[in-house]
Amino acid sequence: MRNFTEAEFRGWYPYLHPLLKERLDDYRDERGDSVMISPVDGALGRRLDPNNPAYSQDRDNRIRKGHAAPKPPPPKPAAGKKE
Repeated sequence: MRNFTEAEFRGWYPYLHPLLKERLDDYRDERGDSVMISPVDGALGRRLDPNNPAYSQDRDNRIRKGHAAPKPPPPKPAAGKKE
């Protein structure tokens, strides 16, 4: 991938479908570094969940959907302090 590191996928990288990788790269191309992979459990990969098959490793062992989210803004400096 050109815009993400494997570490951002918390162990799920080897299971990502190639089209999902391409779409995530395109999304970060559009939005810049303000996009992150959602840190919520299950937002990227789940083990064979029949209720959410696109988020699960399917028969070919690939995940076809994932959640990307905006990164939170950096904290504002405390009042009266200069950086």
